[in-house]
Amino acid sequence: MRKDEKIAHIRESDKETQTLSEHLFAVAKLTGTFAAKIGLEKIGCVIGLLHDLGKASAQFQAYLKSAVGILDPDCDGYIEAGQFRGRIDHSTAGAQLFYQLASSLGKKETMVGQVIALCLVSHHSGLIDSLAPDGTDSFTQRIEKDPEKTNLEEARAYYHDFIKESVDQMLQQDMVESFFEKNHTMTEKPINGQTIHNCSTHLFKLGLLIRFLFSCLIDADRLDTANYEDPGRLLLKNSGEFVPGRY
Repeated sequence: MRKDEKIAHIRESDKETQTLSEHLFAVAKLTGTFAAKIGLEKIGCVIGLLHDLGKASAQFQAYLKSAVGILDPDCDGYIEAGQFRGRIDHSTAGAQLFYQLASSLGKKETMVGQVIALCLVSHHSGLIDSLAPDGTDSFTQRIEKDPEKTNLEEARAYYHDFIKESVDQMLQQDMVESFFEKNHTMTEKPINGQTIHNCSTHLFKLGLLIRFLFSCLIDADRLDTANYEDPGRLLLKNSGEFVPGRY
């Protein structure tokens, strides 16, 4: 493991570690495979690559190692893991980073950046309401969250060392256009020569598309985590590594 590599998971049974890059690329492959069913493989890959970028922070690494006993109370950096469970934000940094990048490239990229960022910030809470019932712009509040609280700069450093090249390749290809092609297919077709201008229907369909991409990430994240925690169960899964003649 590279000196600057980080840990994503520590297996309970034998304390083996899964590196953060291993997890991100595995989830990217799965998310991309699921999203490819509707032609959005590259967007799925980017969502997978960025979803746990916040785990690169020193704070989260200390929490993870303290929780399983790699760091004991006498070690420098030890924290009381129980007090921090669920309280270290590791889902916002990737969203902030990608939205900043996308919004600097153009209007289309900004829209795709919003979709991807929404999936990222939501993957431990359920899909958030971008606009709350009281009118609060929850999405912008999350994207503009204090970078010190999201450990953005540590995530950015890890991104440049391990992830940036792969994300750049996706952006240079047809990732953005593939989203707008899919978006266009959801537009209502003319009936009797008259075009239906039904914004609410189209937005409803767009919402379903976002939920589909979000579900691709959730399935991929949980599958890879479960596969790492118990590799033997791969034999029992539809996507598993089957052994001929075993059954």
